[in-house]
Amino acid sequence: MRYSISARGWLSSTSLLTLLGCGSTSAPTPTVASSAVSAEISAVVVASGAPISEPAPKGSSTPFATLSGHEAKLNHVAFSADGAFIVTSGEDGGSRVWAATGGAKPAGQLVATLPASLDVRESRFTSDGRFIVAANWSNVNVWNIQTQEVERTLSGGESSSHGTVINAIDLTRDGGRVLSASADSSARVWDFASGKPVSTFGGHNTDIVSGEFSPDGQRVVTVGPDAKLWTAATGKLLSTLAHDGQVWGARFSPDGERVVTANEDGTGEVWDARTGARICTLTGHADTVHAASFSPDGAMIATASRDKTARLWDSKSCAELHKLEHPSAMLHVTFSHSGRLVLTAGVDGVASVWSAKGELLQSLDGHKDTVVFAAFSPDDKIIATASHDQTAKLWKAP
Repeated sequence: MRYSISARGWLSSTSLLTLLGCGSTSAPTPTVASSAVSAEISAVVVASGAPISEPAPKGSSTPFATLSGHEAKLNHVAFSADGAFIVTSGEDGGSRVWAATGGAKPAGQLVATLPASLDVRESRFTSDGRFIVAANWSNVNVWNIQTQEVERTLSGGESSSHGTVINAIDLTRDGGRVLSASADSSARVWDFASGKPVSTFGGHNTDIVSGEFSPDGQRVVTVGPDAKLWTAATGKLLSTLAHDGQVWGARFSPDGERVVTANEDGTGEVWDARTGARICTLTGHADTVHAASFSPDGAMIATASRDKTARLWDSKSCAELHKLEHPSAMLHVTFSHSGRLVLTAGVDGVASVWSAKGELLQSLDGHKDTVVFAAFSPDDKIIATASHDQTAKLWKAP
């Protein structure tokens, strides 16, 4: 069992609950898909879906669809490039595709079930909307949505496959390469078309909890327990972002020139992505920073912390701009595609929407357990949340 820490990062339930003071427990920027692709997906024979409700008003705190059907905690949710569909991933060993916008299929209608035998940490649509790339335990599977069958498995044989669970995946913007980050202390870049390995990163000495391509696809940043920068094509180590404690997440800036890290000691740090030099430190949180992300224009950074706050910062000076207070620890934070809104997710089962000026605009209160991930649709009109209560929900954004 795992908790999502950032867009591409993981902690064991035991580790996270210990961090939260709760004891222990058991154990690519897309191009817009064509309408023809959406029609193709919609033509799939549909199984019985989740209960559908009438669309809520814009900015409503009531979900307009609840996606039920998973039999265990959800790990992740992602939109297709045209925003018409979403894919959910769960600990029940599968991914499911749902209608999101209420076009050819009602919003919340189940479109496809992509089964797997073990925990699926993350699934993502390809930019053309035809395939879903899913981290199915130690394998990366490419699913054909229309046939609901595995088109290929990314594997180079036993010596090139991961030895245990894959915590995160990423795709280059053109969809040509796939990154997998694993608890076996390695990360790999794969060729999407052939399914063969391109490069391997083996410099970490423990779980790699997250990984991300640079916007141009030429470099990779991996986390666990420090952060490292690599050349994507060769696996050459470029630099280690040397922080004194555990790092939980790392994200590139939109121009690929900087990296921000989220750290266990309550700080965030901004680094030069070319040289690995520290630029400045985000100081103000009183506890672990679980996630950090740049705004779309790169001018701001948002962080989410165990100290029950998210904060907005000037990305160049690291000066704090706004503090966003929440009743519980925050696990996830992201900007809208326009940069006008900020979305946070908390342990108390509530996601919140804020203005980029720090004003609370909307509380998405409907889940019965931790919200581990939340995302805006490509047009910023819909928000999807994924929870440990085994459901995802769709909301109208303010």
